[in-house]
Amino acid sequence: MLNRKTIRSHLPCPDQTGCGSSNAYTEFEDGGYCFSCTNTFPYPSMRDNGQSSLIGLERKPVQRVNKLTNVTIQTVPYRNKDRKTLELLGIHQLVSTETGNLVGTVYPGPKGSRKVRDLVEKSFYWEDYKGPGLMFLDLFPSGGKAITITEGEEDAAAVYQMFGCNYPVVSVQSSGQAVKDVAADIDKLLSYERIYLCFDNDVQGKKAAEAVSAMLPFNKVYIVNLDLYKDPDEYLANGKANEFVKTWWASKRHDPENVISSFSDVFELFKQPKKRSVCSLPFPELDTSLYGIRTGETIVVKAPEGIGKTEFLGAIEYHVCKETDLNIGIFHLEEDAQRSAFRLVGYEVEQPVHIEGFADLTPDQLIQKYKDVVKTDNRVNFYQPGKNDSDVDAFLNTIRFMVASAGCRIVFFDHISRVATMFGLDTAGLDKFATQLSRMAIELDFALIMISHVNDDGQTRGSRNISKEAWTVVSLARDLTHMDPVERNTTRMLIEKNRHASITGPAGCIYFDPDTFKLSSTPPVQIAPVR
Repeated sequence: MLNRKTIRSHLPCPDQTGCGSSNAYTEFEDGGYCFSCTNTFPYPSMRDNGQSSLIGLERKPVQRVNKLTNVTIQTVPYRNKDRKTLELLGIHQLVSTETGNLVGTVYPGPKGSRKVRDLVEKSFYWEDYKGPGLMFLDLFPSGGKAITITEGEEDAAAVYQMFGCNYPVVSVQSSGQAVKDVAADIDKLLSYERIYLCFDNDVQGKKAAEAVSAMLPFNKVYIVNLDLYKDPDEYLANGKANEFVKTWWASKRHDPENVISSFSDVFELFKQPKKRSVCSLPFPELDTSLYGIRTGETIVVKAPEGIGKTEFLGAIEYHVCKETDLNIGIFHLEEDAQRSAFRLVGYEVEQPVHIEGFADLTPDQLIQKYKDVVKTDNRVNFYQPGKNDSDVDAFLNTIRFMVASAGCRIVFFDHISRVATMFGLDTAGLDKFATQLSRMAIELDFALIMISHVNDDGQTRGSRNISKEAWTVVSLARDLTHMDPVERNTTRMLIEKNRHASITGPAGCIYFDPDTFKLSSTPPVQIAPVR
C-alpha cells in the first residue's frame, strides 16, 4: 500500500451497515480500503443514489487471536481515546463472541499489513507483512508543515487525539527498530517541513531519538521533551492533553549535545568568561609565552631522567604558595611527603634543609617557616605514597578528593611514568590513565602540572597519550657533562605544544644554584646564556 497512489482519503466506509465509519476509508488508484473495518473494495466503489452498493466487499478476518475463531471487530473507546480517533486511524478491537471480553487490538501497518496485539497472551504478531516501516503513515498525504513520530501505536493515537485529529502522527514499531522504520519511509518524511520526535522519556527512548535525529536534516528535527509523564499515552489517560500540547509547541530544534550551530548557542558561548590565568609561572619568558596557569588545562613537563624535573615543579609549587591563596595538591611519587614539605621550606630559607648540616632548624622552626610559605592550614595537600594506592581507581579517587573536597585548584603530579610501575599498567593502561587524568582536570576545573620521563627518541615514556591529551607540553634539557659549572646547571626550556596561545619554541633558561638549592631565571654568575 505504501507505493499505491492515494486518490482520496478520510471518506465514509462504503459498508455503512456493518462498519459505519464516517472517515476511515481511503481510495487508491487500484481500489479502496477501510482502516476501521479492514475491508477492501474494488475501485471505483459503486454508489447508487448516495447508498453504498458494497460490490466486491471482501472481509479480512484476523487470522488468529488466542486461537479463538469467534470474534467481532468493534471500535471500543478506551484510555480516554474516543471513537473518532480510533476510526480515523483504523484502530479496532477484537471482542470474543463467546465471552464478550476484549481479546485483541488491530493496528494498520505498512504496506497494507496489520499488527495485532493479543491482549490475553500479551504478544504481538503481524499479518500480511513484517518488515520496517512507520505505522499509520499511509493515512496521511505527503508534504505539510509538521509530522510527529512516536515510539508506539498507542502514543501516536494519543497525540493524534490531543491535537484534534488535525495533524499527521505516525509511530515506529519499537525503539529498537526506530532507525530501520524511519529509513524505510524517509522520502515521505522529508516532504514535511518539521519532524517532531516524541519518544518515551526513558533511556531507550532518548537513545532512539538521538539515532533517528542523526538520519534526518538537523534543521527539520524537533525534540518533544516530556517531563510530566513517560509517554503521550499517559498524558491523555491522565487528562493532561493541554499540558502535552504546550510541551509540543515548546519543542526546540534538535542539536546534538556536541554540535553548536545557532546564533543563540554561540551567543551563550560568548557570554561565558574567558579562561584566565589563576597564577603566573616563576620563569618570566615561559610565563609570557604560556600566559600563566589556567584551570581545566594539563601542562606536561618532560625530560630524560636526572635533568631536574622535580626541582622545576618544586619551584612552581613555592611560587604558587607565595603569590596566591589557592589550595594545591602535591603528588611526588618518588619521594615521601616530608621531602616535599622540606622543599617548600628550603626555598623560603634558601638552604637545603633536607640535608644534614644545612639550616639545622628545629621542628618548631621548620613549622614556622612552613607556615610562612603556606599561610593557612590545610591549604597544601601532600600525597603520601603507600596510602590508598591499592589500584588505579583508588588512586584517581584520591586526586578527586583533593580537588572536590579539599578545594585544590592546582595539582602537581610527579611523575606519570611511575604509575605504570605502581599498578602494573601496560601501554594501553597508561594511555587510559593519562586520558582519565586530563579529562578529570576538565571535569573538576583544576590545573594539572604533570611530569613525564622520555625515551631516547624524546617521546613520553610508556604512553603517547600523555602528550596528546596535554594542553601544553614543555621539554627540559641540560648538559650534565659540561665542564663549566654554570652551564652544567643551566636548564633550557622548549615549548613543544601550546594550545592556548600557539607560541612554541625556546622559552629561556633556568639556573640551579647549588648553594641555595633554588631554581631562578637568572644565573648565579652573570653570563650570556647559551641559546
